[in-house]
Amino acid sequence: MFQRSSEVYAMKRDMNKWGFESYNALPSTYTQLYELRKSKAAYEIEVSAIGMGKLVEKTESSPLIARNPMEGYPVYGKNRTFGDLIQMTYESVEDNQKVGDILKATSQTWGFTVPETLDNFYAKPYNYAGYTSGHDIFSATITGVCTDPSGLFIYDGKPLVALSGNNHTSKGGGTYYNGTANTLTYGYLQDAYTLMASTNAFNEKDEKINITADTLLVPAALRFTGTELLNSEKQPWVSTNTASSVQNIVKLVVWNELTDTNAWFLLKAKMGMVAMDREAMAIDFWQDPTTKNFMASCQVRFGLLINNFRGTIGNSCEVS
Repeated sequence: MFQRSSEVYAMKRDMNKWGFESYNALPSTYTQLYELRKSKAAYEIEVSAIGMGKLVEKTESSPLIARNPMEGYPVYGKNRTFGDLIQMTYESVEDNQKVGDILKATSQTWGFTVPETLDNFYAKPYNYAGYTSGHDIFSATITGVCTDPSGLFIYDGKPLVALSGNNHTSKGGGTYYNGTANTLTYGYLQDAYTLMASTNAFNEKDEKINITADTLLVPAALRFTGTELLNSEKQPWVSTNTASSVQNIVKLVVWNELTDTNAWFLLKAKMGMVAMDREAMAIDFWQDPTTKNFMASCQVRFGLLINNFRGTIGNSCEVS
């Protein structure tokens, strides 16, 4: 049986040390927008049980009115595996004379690319939010393991951002849209805020709930527009001296991973958007007994679950 040498073990420890230090030091934008949840399986299923709602007034001597709770949509989320493999020849390692530097450089690269991979993945629900043909990012189907009944859409069979006419339908029968074709302006920001806080502020039973937007998510191309809107004491881009009603109303988040330069999102951060952590980054290092080459691998597992569209108002999104 092939036995790893003590030198190989030392090299592995060095890689893990530098890889995790780089990984832990890098912030990720998605953590500001998603609920972070630990996952222990290949996929997760949840069914939201809708509460009884407000109590019903009872007149004197009359019986209590019997009601039944309502069950929401089944929501599926699957974990995916991402990894990388590097092979270094025996001679390149042994003749380099700086083995530690090679390993440090390799593991630090993974330490940087794992956060980048996470951000890229969790930006996709926004990049494909309005696709009327759906997208694989929303599918929790795992061949031979589970079938997501909503296909390439979120739990109700609609895009994450649904335009008027292609509405989400609640379990109570109500219909709601959370997408517009509007550009980012003072008036349209107000409209999006009202759409979330008033028009869409109902649960699956169509009972009134409270939703308050707290985040304006924009691509780099809209950074300055967003900054002017949220920081201006007066209404921007007009000659009147009227006070701005949107100053500091929400936090601005600029995400370079957003690919549509016109799309913008008003969010209740972490409402309905779940980032599942299945397995943290794992680095392994071994020597091939037949070639004596040194092999290095990195693997991480994570996934997506979306259980509520009401915390997202998408604007000017692509609808391919």
